[in-house]
Amino acid sequence: MRVRAVLFMIMTASLLLAERADSRKDKFNDPAPDFTLRILPIISRVGCNSGQCHGAAGGQGGFGLSLRGYDAAADYDTIVHERGGRRVDVANPENSLILRKPSKQLAHRGGLKLPEDGAFFAEVKKWIENGARPGSRAAPVELLASPAERLGAAGEKYKLSVNVTLADGAKLDVTDTVLFSSNDESIARVDKEGNVEITGSGETAILIKYLNLVTAARVGAKFGCDISNYIFRGNGPGGFAAEMIHKLEPMSLAPAPTLDDEDRGIFYRRVYLDITGTLPDVEDARLYLKHPNPDKYKFFEEIVTSKETITRWTRWLADLLRVREETMGVDGARRAQEYLRSQLEARRPLDEIIREAITAKGEPWAKGPAALALATDGPAAQMEFVTKTFMGARMQCAQCHQHPFDRWSREDYFGLAAFFARVRRDNGKIILSDSGDFTDPKTGKPARPRFPADPGSQNAAYPEIPAGVDRREIFCDWLFDIQDRRFDRVIVNRIWKELYGVGIVDPVDDFRAGNPPSNPKLLDALVQSFREVNRDIFKFIFSLELYNRTAVDPKPGAERDFRYYSHAYIRPLSGPILLDAVAKACGYSLKIGDRGNVRSAQEIPDEDGGNVSLRALGRCPRDGSVDPSIVAPPSLTTALHWIHGPFAKEMIDAPGGRVEKIVISKMSADDAIDELFLATLTRFPTDAERAKARGALGADMTNESVGDLLWALMATSEFVTNH
Repeated sequence: MRVRAVLFMIMTASLLLAERADSRKDKFNDPAPDFTLRILPIISRVGCNSGQCHGAAGGQGGFGLSLRGYDAAADYDTIVHERGGRRVDVANPENSLILRKPSKQLAHRGGLKLPEDGAFFAEVKKWIENGARPGSRAAPVELLASPAERLGAAGEKYKLSVNVTLADGAKLDVTDTVLFSSNDESIARVDKEGNVEITGSGETAILIKYLNLVTAARVGAKFGCDISNYIFRGNGPGGFAAEMIHKLEPMSLAPAPTLDDEDRGIFYRRVYLDITGTLPDVEDARLYLKHPNPDKYKFFEEIVTSKETITRWTRWLADLLRVREETMGVDGARRAQEYLRSQLEARRPLDEIIREAITAKGEPWAKGPAALALATDGPAAQMEFVTKTFMGARMQCAQCHQHPFDRWSREDYFGLAAFFARVRRDNGKIILSDSGDFTDPKTGKPARPRFPADPGSQNAAYPEIPAGVDRREIFCDWLFDIQDRRFDRVIVNRIWKELYGVGIVDPVDDFRAGNPPSNPKLLDALVQSFREVNRDIFKFIFSLELYNRTAVDPKPGAERDFRYYSHAYIRPLSGPILLDAVAKACGYSLKIGDRGNVRSAQEIPDEDGGNVSLRALGRCPRDGSVDPSIVAPPSLTTALHWIHGPFAKEMIDAPGGRVEKIVISKMSADDAIDELFLATLTRFPTDAERAKARGALGADMTNESVGDLLWALMATSEFVTNH
């Protein structure tokens, strides 16, 4: 009996244990939320891992998470295992701190994040009930929004949906856990659920973020111009007219009228300032304006490779490559400027010039490219400068965490910086070391040179670099790859902004999903043209057959268009171009500091060469603080310098200048007025302007009266802008 009882107890216990095990097995086999695909995005959606909360660099209250959930493995370990596992209680899920604090069952400085009766609270609790396991599904690789594009009307509302594609091809609806934000709320607003309201004309991007993935949905509204009588087709051969026009019809934008014969001076001045950076000579302007049928493009072909054009685009390159006496020394900056000029004169392709600058070594005081290598110091700074300027990638944020608005990761940041890790400075020379690495401070390990993954994939590449090969050369092979168009898209966009005032992607150093091109078809066509001319900047500029739209008469409704080129945009002249324009209008020979051979503000091998006027009028700071494409609008300092500064008066009153020559020549008042208008505004005066100018000059022209009229013309917005 005793044996039988013992056997019965053993059998009963075994059955109970089996039942309990089966119960536990069934419980863990229930569909459980995936940590990576669901729990982390929920934490991001409610803001627990934002930069103001536990996603801050030092975390909050001893609890730190990766910003917006970019490091799932680290976050899982922090949530489940750190502090003895007290944040997650698998035995009693309802006691888990990760539930009790954000639901405010316990004091929580971050406020209510997970209401107990909410779906997110239930989902996190279910994850804990199922064992709080790490993510087990394939990694997310691509984020897709629907609709990807929507062009509606102001006041229209709709809802976005978002799917994520996993590495195994599976697709999941993640609309409820992504983060939405609008790039421009004056065009469209979006709430946290993805409900979009169109608020104004134009286009913007709705930025969508999920873990380390970023995408954007394009949304906008038409401008509402009357386009009923306009036939949308390219007007004339070449010049990318068709590509520019193609965007106007869907945006309901009527193109401004083209410049007629009465306005030919506007075209002439516009092209001269943009291409050569100077005003036309008075006699050239007079001949062009009086010609019965001037060939606009013949003169354009003649000026594209003039010495003034070489000077103007040398300065553009020097701005991009940060030629500064402060970092390169006086001799080094001069060598760098001379090198860039010689390369443009030789018509070398832009990619070759920039490759030589990126991979430079040697003596900066003797070699231009070596001087260019002094623009920045250290692998991180060099990488950030090159990628921002020639890839349109703002990598700085990725040094500490996944970029919050782009696809760049910390691995991308340190992997790209590693290409520059073996550049050294030795007694002022730039040398290449056979060893040396860039260490990731988070891991304490040297970073391997790495090319980032393409959008929508995980194909980050670690190139094999043979011993003795300059890593920077391998980087340049990737940067300038003709198939991937990284460099081409950025550089043609920069050139386009120089000529039109607004980039197709703007800001020009911010190429990302959340800042899409205003006209993708136009950008693609420009890239194709740039390749066809072998990346020759002057052939490319000539291929544009510039720009015959008037700036002063946009069609009604198109006044608010500053992205689609329905009309030419009025732009302030940059400091160097404006200073040169004042000097030329006055017939004055500039002298910049102690640089005896420099006769133009654009020839200075520095951002300003210590010139007070250039600083007051605005110049591109070459320290990386401002992108060189940005021209500061006139400021109070500028105005005061015009009114009280000595520079304009000194040039106007200079012996042998335009004013003195006009007075000495005893030309008629009308001839003097014509010359002053041609020298400043590249046009003849209207009848009303002529009458006022006669009154200003008086019966007997004097140096003072002629000088006052010249100053008045230079003080007009028409003079200080390109229009």
